[in-house]
Order: sequence, then C-alpha cells, then structure tokens
Amino acid sequence: MSKVSKPSHFTSSKTQSNNYYVQHSLHQVVILQETDYHRFSSLLTGGERSELERERLTEDQAGIVWDPSIETTAKYAKYCATYSISSQKKFVNLKVEERRQALDRRLRRKFKQLLLKHELAPPIQAFERWVFNALAKSTPKQRKDPLLPFNILAEDNLVSDLLRAGVNEKDSKNIVKELGKESTSCVQELLQLESKLLSEDREAANEEVDAVTITHHLTSVDVTCGKNAFCKLSPSHFKKLQDLYKKYSAEKSESEFPNALMALLLRYKSLLGHGFQAALSNVAFNVLNREFGVDFECFASPLNCRWGRHCSAFEDTDSAFGSLGDFFNFKPHEGSFQVNPPFVKPIMEKAGRHVIELLDRASFITAAATTIAPLSVPESTSAEAKAKKTKSKALSFVVVIPGWEECECWSLLKESPYLTGMTLLPGDQHGFLDGAQHQRQDKYRPSPYPTGIFFLQTAAGAAKWPVTDRKIALLRYALFCSMPSQSESARRMRMGRGFSAIDGGGGVYKGKNKNKRKWEEADNNGAQEGDTIGESIEDREAQMDEY
Repeated sequence: MSKVSKPSHFTSSKTQSNNYYVQHSLHQVVILQETDYHRFSSLLTGGERSELERERLTEDQAGIVWDPSIETTAKYAKYCATYSISSQKKFVNLKVEERRQALDRRLRRKFKQLLLKHELAPPIQAFERWVFNALAKSTPKQRKDPLLPFNILAEDNLVSDLLRAGVNEKDSKNIVKELGKESTSCVQELLQLESKLLSEDREAANEEVDAVTITHHLTSVDVTCGKNAFCKLSPSHFKKLQDLYKKYSAEKSESEFPNALMALLLRYKSLLGHGFQAALSNVAFNVLNREFGVDFECFASPLNCRWGRHCSAFEDTDSAFGSLGDFFNFKPHEGSFQVNPPFVKPIMEKAGRHVIELLDRASFITAAATTIAPLSVPESTSAEAKAKKTKSKALSFVVVIPGWEECECWSLLKESPYLTGMTLLPGDQHGFLDGAQHQRQDKYRPSPYPTGIFFLQTAAGAAKWPVTDRKIALLRYALFCSMPSQSESARRMRMGRGFSAIDGGGGVYKGKNKNKRKWEEADNNGAQEGDTIGESIEDREAQMDEY
C-alpha cells in the first residue's frame, strides 16, 4: 500500500495560528526494526495478499458495517456483573440527554474562554483527553455522570497539554481547576434534572420531550428532536442499529426505537474525540476471527462494533443495542477477545492491568466445582490448592495500543509472562476505521503512530489459538489494506481532517468551519449556556459536509 505523505502546510503560519504547533512531542515512539518488517512481509504469497484486498473491496462495495452471524450472548453474558440489570434496558430520558449535550458545549466554551486570556485556542483533542483521563481516574464518589467529570479539580495530563501549548505551570493548573469547577456545576444541574424527572412517571416525562423524527435521504439518515438535537448517520449504520435493537430489545416496543436511537447518537455526539473511537477494519476483524477465534470486542460501541455483543462505555444508552456494559465489570475466564481501548494513557493502563488480572484468574481455576479464585491471586498458594489446580481455562486477548514506550501499559504487556506474540506496525502505513464512520463518506484513517499488537494467553488459550508468524503476517497485511485511498486522503485534507499526527493523534478538525471562527467567539455572543439554535445550524452544516 502506498504511504500517505504529510502535506507541506503542516508547518505553515496558518497551522501555528490555529495552535497546531506544540513545543514538545507527546510520546516516545517505539522504533520499528527493519528486520521485523521484512520477516513478516515475506511470509505471505501474492495470492493471500490479493485475497485480503478483495475481501476489503467486496465488503466496502456491499456496504457491510457489521457481522450479524456471530452471536455470543450465551457465551459471555454470564461474565458481565451488570447484565441482569442492563437487560432491563433502563430508560434514558431525552430531555436529560439534550441537556447534557448543551452543558458539554457550555463546558467547551468555558475552556476556550480560559485560554482566550493567553491568546490561544485549545490544543487539538485536549478537551477530549481531559474528559477520558478524568473519568478513568475518578473514584466511585466522583462518578456522578457517564460523561462529564465531577469534582475533579486537578488533572496532570491537561496541565501537560497546556504547558506544551505555551501556558505557564501556575496558569495551567488554574485553568484545569476552573474547568473542573464548571464541569462539577454542569453535573449538579443534570442531577437535579434527573431527580425531578424520576419523581414523575415515565409517560409524563415522555410527553414533555419533542417527538423524534427520522428522515431518510439517498446517502444519509437525519435524526432530529426539537430545534437543537440533530444527528446524521449513513443508511447502512441506521439499518445496523435498527437490527441490533430488534435483536437485543425484543421485549420493548418498536415505537421506542427512535428515542433509544436519539439518546445513543446524542451521547456519542457529545463525546466527540472520533480518533479515540477508531476501530479495526472489517478485514482485520475477519482475520482475528478466523485465525485467533476472536468473537468479542472489549472496547466498542453500537456505532462501530463488528459483532452484536460487545463492551462499551455507556451501559445506559448502549445496552439496548447489544452492549454488556463496561469492560472493567466484565470478567470472563475463557474465550478469545480483542482489546482496543481509547488511546488515552490511564484507560490503556487500566485495561492492561485488567487483562493481566483476568489471565491470572483463569490460570487459578480449581478442580472443586471450577471455583474461581479472587482477581488478586495470593503470592503463596498452599500445596493443597496447587495439587487441586487443573489445566488453565482457554483465555486469550489480542490487545491493540499505540507504540508509546513511555506508557505503562506498553511495558506491562511486553513483560507479561502471558505474552505469546507481538508485532509492531509502522505509522502512516496502516489504518483504522474512523470513529465517525457512521457519518463519513471516507471511513478509513491512517494511523499517525506505530501500532503494537500483543497476544496474551493462558496455556490452554495458547494451545487452542496458537500464535504463529504467518497468522501475525495476515493480520498485519489486513491493517495495511485498511489505509485510505489516494482520493480519500486528498478529500480528508480538503475537509480539514488530516491533522491528527500533529498533536496526539485522532482529532477531527473541521477546517472549513474552524477558519471562519474568530477569537471573540469564545465569548458566547450572548448565547445562553449552550442552548442556541445557531449551534444547531452549524452542526447541520458541518455534518452535511460529510456527504
């Protein structure tokens, strides 16, 4: 596949004025050894390469966005601690979800206001990294909202982002503190609204919400609710969500689908950070399934999942579409899984530790009624327990993370005794599916960084799904096949979505709209806390540009 070259305007004055230039690189990137590259590239025949290329082309032309043939509820639902609760499909009130999105906008404007004093625009993806980092580090008492941080007034990673952008340390900490206070205020407002709605019956709460309207066009589907709630997705993704809802919410009325769809779309629209939600391509998932038995994603969403059942961040909005809840509440002791967490250090590190704990646990299944040992296995195991210990359960994880050497997750996985194989792919020569694939004409995005793929298995898992160089070579080539075409890359640049390599990876930068904005826009222009029709119109224009 041809390498995507970086355009010359990456270092232009216009780029710097939009704050893409940063003083120091975010990451220590792992260096790819040329011998490793040639070792894998020589293992496949021309016919095998052509078959993978045809597979991608066939699925793309057919508009295939998921594989409904693999059903894993019976295998994995029992390992989800919250499945019995999530199966009840807790009601998500659209009034709350609309308000959450408005408050998210208010919070983003607050961030712009705080940086305006320093004549800076927010660094790309800094806000999204702050949200992910804060939520990953939050205590149970701080998890008051599924999206917005609560009572988190210090966050070192955002301070680091601001230092790199040129803000001094004292001011950076004050900005983070003020942003945390504003977010806490937003969460308190949401809690008050939820409390009010809980005091009403469900039918009365529904009556207060505008009806959801679904409008089908030739190349898109519009989902609207009132004046400000507007989302767009492709017909194939709409059909996918409709099928998932029918499959996993059979006990609910079909008339509730529009509200469930709107709640889901609004939640992920508020989350943004599409680069953090990138997924492996269809052809890569096919290789994982055929060669390594993988049939479940531990980090996905109903929008980008390959198979019906998966783990995702938002159980309340996602369970109606097949999610089994958060990966960290998912505790399997057998099966083959793919782990592709958001490329945010605290989440990757937490995911890596959870994978190791699950492998420890699966390795200490005792003969007595296959009792499962605690997640933290004692260092000293009695002779009697050792005598009872049987062959480990077949448990396997394929973990996908960026090649960032300074990340604790990298060393944790690389040094694990469960590691049975790994490979590193060069940056800019392999790709992923964009996190906004559900509303994009061009769904592939190149990876700005090297990507590491780790295979961690119990002894029984390694015997059941052996990792070989040839299998790794197939997976590598599937990812090489997932690069955008030359025309797609050119279109991304024209639309202003080609800047992810500059500041941490994975941003969605809408250049045409951004260039129209002035510094004074951070002053709200008289807007009332995010509830402006003007923003809704801007959203509509921006999303229409995707088609």
